Amino acid sequence: MPDDGLDDIMDAVGPRLRDVRRGRRRTLSEVAEETGISVSVLSRLESGQRRPSLDLLIPLARVYRVPLETSSAPRPPATRASTRGPSAGTG
Repeated sequence: MPDDGLDDIMDAVGPRLRDVRRGRRRTLSEVAEETGISVSVLSRLESGQRRPSLDLLIPLARVYRVPLETSSAPRPPATRASTRGPSAGTG
């Protein structure tokens, strides 16, 4: 069976959920209370110890007010701002 990248997508869901939650400045307890998903399940999702199902992603997307594909999409690559001045040879 060809590698369709599904494993990479699934592995990226947990960190993405954590990023969204932290970006909303929400605690696991707050999200658990609003979704009915236990803190332990949320924690395992975010750490990658548990793979998400639609039954878990849909209430999370609603609470975070993001489209479902945003909550489950891989994180974009990090960009670094240069802390150095212009590179040699320019100017």
